[in-house]
Amino acid sequence: MQLITTIKLYELDCLSANAVAHLAGIPKAFFLTRKRKLAATWK
Repeated sequence: MQLITTIKLYELDCLSANAVAHLAGIPKAFFLTRKRKLAATWK
């Protein structure tokens, strides 16, 4: 759930990718990869 919440904050331009990755406790590259994969499943 935390990853989905941070993705939403990123999409709403509330936080940068670096800040979101730090908040989620994962590397930035991993966050961006997961964001793309999850976003593709939501559409």
